[in-house]
Amino acid sequence: MVRYPFVKGRVSMAEGRWDEAITHFQSAMEHATGAELVALHGLIGRCHQTSGRLAQALDSYEESVRLAEQFKDKQGQAAALNKVGVVLRDQGKFDQVLGRLEAALALAREAGTRAEQASALGNIGVFHYVSGEPVKALRYYEDALKIHQETGDRHGQAMVLCNIGLASSDGGRQDQAVEYCEMSRALAREIGAKRIETGAIANLAFLCWDKTNFGKTLEYNGAALTVTRETDDRWVMASYLGKIGTIHRSRGELDEALTFYKRALALERELGYQAGVATELANIGLILVDQGMHEQAAEPGGVAGHSARPLRGPRPGAGPVRVIPVR
Repeated sequence: MVRYPFVKGRVSMAEGRWDEAITHFQSAMEHATGAELVALHGLIGRCHQTSGRLAQALDSYEESVRLAEQFKDKQGQAAALNKVGVVLRDQGKFDQVLGRLEAALALAREAGTRAEQASALGNIGVFHYVSGEPVKALRYYEDALKIHQETGDRHGQAMVLCNIGLASSDGGRQDQAVEYCEMSRALAREIGAKRIETGAIANLAFLCWDKTNFGKTLEYNGAALTVTRETDDRWVMASYLGKIGTIHRSRGELDEALTFYKRALALERELGYQAGVATELANIGLILVDQGMHEQAAEPGGVAGHSARPLRGPRPGAGPVRVIPVR
């Protein structure tokens, strides 16, 4: 009785029908027990998270943690804590993230689940990267990559290679960064992992940005946005819309930049991503200043902060942040 609605739910997830999938998983819960309930709450959380409903996702994942602890399911608890950490990171609650991820790693090691160990290591790496510690991030990424290679997990390898590329760039190893990102892109394309391919393209765009090759950067981000539309990942889409806006502003194409920033702003408001909203408001304000509309830029909601350059910091959906997805 559990299996039939569960299978239907997984099919709905694969096709991006998140609410339909949730309905199927809730139906499966009527006859589920123990670890099955843990997994089903986790899947519902993933549906909410992928569709941008972070508060609901967090509730589902925390219920999964509670049930896993109740049923002494260490593997399920590790997986759920790992997901809680990712959602908290995406909500900008960084003071709560590391503790959850380290707890997930410890439980995964106790349970002997290598895939969950690699996932937790990768997410801890992401946390250190967005916290401005690329060297520390690399150590976790490399440990995760080793596990993926030993277990033959090509999907995991593609994810981590992409993140290693960007962290290598921040560590001053530009040529190595390009090599890792190209490896990730090729492997992702080979296995049909479009979200990872998008992240690799975005990282390559970032590396071209460092070389002030704006034409190539715009080309890469446009390609990434195209792939993202196919996967309907709105977090990632918002990020690329903002990045394309920044490229246009750097080229002096202010009207085009304003269009992309406004599209990113609307999507981030819909997602409830407040840090992203602040970033887009700041960038829109900077363009208004560039256009001489100082009074409009100074209005409430016109400028969220002041900067000498466009604001494009790490965010959910940016290549290195979302390349390691929740499993």
